Amino acid sequence: MRHLLIIPLFALFLCSGCATIISHTADRDPGGWSLHGEGVYQGVRLDGAGMGYSGYLIIPCLIDLPLSFAGDTLVLPYDLAESAAQKDDRK
Repeated sequence: MRHLLIIPLFALFLCSGCATIISHTADRDPGGWSLHGEGVYQGVRLDGAGMGYSGYLIIPCLIDLPLSFAGDTLVLPYDLAESAAQKDDRK
């Protein structure tokens, strides 16, 4: 019976911070549709966008939100450097 609880918890652990990972590894086509946007806390913004849809996305996004917040905080220096480089390229 304990095994029935361990499998879903392990699956949830594997999905932790999922929006952060998706937003930083998605295809960054400058001319096309962007999944992640630009700037900082991209995973949190992606979770917020997912919660804007009604239905089955709300609960997974609520579970992922604090984990994405922690993940986005860890990659904050990278995001700040990337944002500064993009601003320099636009000038």
